[in-house]
Amino acid sequence: MLAQSSGQELRIDSPWIKRLEAMPWSEEPEVAPITINWAENLYFARKIKEGQFPLWDPYAGSGSPTIDNGQSRPFNPFRLPFYLFPTTWVYSLTLLAGLVFGGIGTYLWLSRQELSSAAVTLGTGLFILNPWVLDRSVLTDTGAYYVLPWCLLTLEKTSWKTWPSIARAILCFVLMGHSGHPEVSLVMAGVATCFYLFSERKQAKGHEDFVGRIKTIGVIAGLTLACLTVLWLPPLQLLFIGEIYKKYARFVFPQDWRSLVALPSDVFVAPAIFAVLSCALCAWKKIPKFWMALFAAMVFVLFPMPWIGLGLPTLITSVGLPSLYLKGVFWASLSFLVAFSLDAYRVLKKGAVAAASIIGGAMLTLTGWQFASLPIARNDISAFPNIVFILLAVGLVAFIGFDSIRKRLIPILMSAIFLAPLAFPLSLNKLSWNTIDFKTNSVVEWLKTNRPNSRTASVDSGLFFAIPPNLGQAYGVGCVEIVAVMFPNNYYSMFHCPRAFPTAIFFDFLSLNTLSQMGASVVLLSNEASSSGLDVLIKGTRFSAYTIPRAHGRLYLAERTSHHKPGTNFGSEIISLSQETDAVAVVEGMGNPIPVVIPEIPSGKGNVAFEHDNTDDVFVRTECPMEGLLVLRDSWYPGWKAFLDGKKIPISRINGCFRGVIVPAGEHKIRFLYRPTLVYVSGAVSLLTMLLVIYFSLHKSSTPRIGPTIASRSSTS
Repeated sequence: MLAQSSGQELRIDSPWIKRLEAMPWSEEPEVAPITINWAENLYFARKIKEGQFPLWDPYAGSGSPTIDNGQSRPFNPFRLPFYLFPTTWVYSLTLLAGLVFGGIGTYLWLSRQELSSAAVTLGTGLFILNPWVLDRSVLTDTGAYYVLPWCLLTLEKTSWKTWPSIARAILCFVLMGHSGHPEVSLVMAGVATCFYLFSERKQAKGHEDFVGRIKTIGVIAGLTLACLTVLWLPPLQLLFIGEIYKKYARFVFPQDWRSLVALPSDVFVAPAIFAVLSCALCAWKKIPKFWMALFAAMVFVLFPMPWIGLGLPTLITSVGLPSLYLKGVFWASLSFLVAFSLDAYRVLKKGAVAAASIIGGAMLTLTGWQFASLPIARNDISAFPNIVFILLAVGLVAFIGFDSIRKRLIPILMSAIFLAPLAFPLSLNKLSWNTIDFKTNSVVEWLKTNRPNSRTASVDSGLFFAIPPNLGQAYGVGCVEIVAVMFPNNYYSMFHCPRAFPTAIFFDFLSLNTLSQMGASVVLLSNEASSSGLDVLIKGTRFSAYTIPRAHGRLYLAERTSHHKPGTNFGSEIISLSQETDAVAVVEGMGNPIPVVIPEIPSGKGNVAFEHDNTDDVFVRTECPMEGLLVLRDSWYPGWKAFLDGKKIPISRINGCFRGVIVPAGEHKIRFLYRPTLVYVSGAVSLLTMLLVIYFSLHKSSTPRIGPTIASRSSTS
């Protein structure tokens, strides 16, 4: 709707819709690629070009911290080009840069394992071209995944008290934390650490070396956390002192055996996986047991059969780690395992080779049958489905004669043929959004010019919003809707819509009281929707803006007040007060003293207005004949400070979400200033530790003088 209203052609992703109809279990409702990462990065890019580093985002919901929310990765080096040139194409190039970076690391690490060129090529290709990576490349899930092989590379060269090698490993883990989702970064860091401690090669060095590795990992972990303080400490504060969204709802992604073909591109990969893994089973002694065990564990967790393991994913999810985040571990271990398995293929006996080939061929046949039986148009599954299956068949047949081929180029070409089907995954359609420029239109431009202080709600029962949730960041319009994992307040308990996605709060029905209580005074509706009782502000070609009757918006003097009763739902308390007006306040002191009687100002007896409404600095002018409670329907959050005529005053939390201060009678100026002390302190710790680590990483590692000593002894003798 927004694209069409700005004169652009919008083509619906019909393959996705058809696939969802045919396989409703194959997709989770994921809206985060656009609404969290893209919009947030665009907001950062624009502010940085203005010479600011934004710590507060006024466009998401009722305002949210940019670093404390656990999602932001503003220091991700892959995003630096986008900060300089914030266009959709440059953003897509940054995604490609991450893909290439992960591929180079995988190729280098596998090459150090003394594998054949074909095995290295196949493992690298599977690492960066698997459906999970391509499907979630817009998210921060894959950021940590790309850095995993680099962590493995640097850990191989670390040793106790060799500070340059330790510093280089720390830099890789820091990069992982800066570019990846927090939970995924922890999981991937755990995989790299366990491989360093418990892999076969490391254990052969003996007990003393193992103790040294424990010490090394301890130093790496401590300094890495110090470098990432600014990204980790503020969200931990949120966990301890605020209400978080996950307290009220958990992520639920049902997993069963059908997840193996969650995407049609998974279907293309299945024959390769089964064929090569059968080699691993035939050559058990040639395969690293660590990756085999990790792969088996991930299969048990991610793809439990109906009669076993169903409770394990639920248990993992209930403690805050959605099992979906473990799928990256599955593909990483599978990619490495396939490389080792293929290399073992050369030394297998003819019977084992025949068995592996038969298994692969059977899987190819099964995949072809499944492909033919899915009620989806052939051209919707892949651009060239016939070519894909021909290449897949040729690849399987070619590997039968792999042992007899000694030239280096031929095995590489075979691996390339084997990987060719992965070049046509439907998951690449997820990137088709980059053909739409986020242009504005007459309605949005009018709102920015004539309602700069207003909060806007976009409502549509078909989930085709005039401005989708969180995309107010892209258009400079404050939106009610929120798409984020963690919230500092009680948004969910108050305003959750039953049809909302697990990580989203948005409104697909017109509840004017709910919208006004969120601080909205403007609502955007399709021109086809009913707008009875609403006053039009401006008509557009596809949707129009309307005022919400009697809405006080973001700023008001409370007309009805009460103290919050612990254990009572905020929604019911607000409703009991808001029978005649939405200018109500249920007050919590949040550690500050509250008057026994909270002042109320009758309607029309006072005036309030914005004098300056910036990202993290808001000036308000008040004039009232008596003492009153000024309410700003922007998020209450630690770090916000209030000043009355230059003198600091306490802030109370209003309605479980917003900020309020007591103002005396007369004319006054109130300033709300966002200065999060914890962010500044943790930022200083991060910066100083990073400089220290970089300094050590630039030094050359000291080499032991064992060689010359032995040589001199032998010459003397």
